[in-house]
Amino acid sequence: MTSTRLLVIAALAAAALGFPPAARAIDGGEGGGGGSSYFEGVVGFSAPSELESASPGLPDGLHFSDSTATAEYASAPAEKGGLDWTLQVRGLLRDHERVDAVYHVLVILPAPVDSAGRDAFKPQHWGITPREGAPGSSVPLIYAGEKVVLKRSRVLERTLLPALVGSDSDQLPSLAGTGYGYRIWQAIIRYDPGYGDTVQVFADFRYTTGPDVARPDGRDERLKAYVVTWIPALDPSIPPFAIRMDIRDPE
Repeated sequence: MTSTRLLVIAALAAAALGFPPAARAIDGGEGGGGGSSYFEGVVGFSAPSELESASPGLPDGLHFSDSTATAEYASAPAEKGGLDWTLQVRGLLRDHERVDAVYHVLVILPAPVDSAGRDAFKPQHWGITPREGAPGSSVPLIYAGEKVVLKRSRVLERTLLPALVGSDSDQLPSLAGTGYGYRIWQAIIRYDPGYGDTVQVFADFRYTTGPDVARPDGRDERLKAYVVTWIPALDPSIPPFAIRMDIRDPE
């Protein structure tokens, strides 16, 4: 058995046991910057290249970490009888990853869809820009010297989502019948060794819908929002790390 396969098996066993322990405390305001980040724990003392797959593929599961971060959908009347929406992601805090690799950061959000599953919303901006600081006095997130902007990825929606949505505990639940469907925004970043111990950001996504679109029901346990960190070069059997956020009603 190759060393790569042994490392993959060890990583999967660790994920099944909830390893690394720090993964349960690096988001939602509990992170202190002193524990191992998720991929640091998975890779261990090996270089990421030792876990690269000879047969590239897409993951079919996620390693979830529940969070006190939240997603809030607020609406107001828009012109021509529609609704203007602001989706606010708040309270997101996690340890900065410390594995030298190229990462995909994915935001997976429930967004309004019609009966055929097509978009029932029109974005007011072309991307989602995470920000640091307080909502009233914030600056864009700068990482590796560049402003981070997440762009809608229809390619990942076609290729990755079908594998991730299912009935298993490491998959996203189906949103069938909720009036919402998953949509993905992504950014590709290269590891920045000079960044601080923790990443603490918030983000807003604004869009417009018709007048009959309802707010997602936060009491429905299927409806959550997610921030996913993924190293595509790793063996696809190693699940990406996903922060799971509750949807709550506006205060």
